[in-house]
Amino acid sequence: MPAGYTVHRLGVGNVFRAEALHACRIAPRRRAGDPVEVAPKVLWSTLARMMAAAVEEGRIITADAVDRLALPEGRTRRVCSHQSCYDCGTPIERAEIGARTSYSCPRCQVR
Repeated sequence: MPAGYTVHRLGVGNVFRAEALHACRIAPRRRAGDPVEVAPKVLWSTLARMMAAAVEEGRIITADAVDRLALPEGRTRRVCSHQSCYDCGTPIERAEIGARTSYSCPRCQVR
């Protein structure tokens, strides 16, 4: 690597990570190498769709347009901003994973 360059490891960010895992029903503590019913391509396409919507809207968007229409003005549909799961009503769990805060529904994200 040329002098003066710095390598940055960038991720998708906490909100997108929490929401994409919830949308794909994947538990955040699942190890990357563990087999899952959801193909990695599904998780990747979910993240890509969410981030593309965010770029288009100029803000973090994690719900599809149809779902956003059902929300009251100014509200978001985020696992990390709710005390209970917006899908099933179970209390959201908050945990530290790798020095990051993780939010998940213990009922919807068991795999």
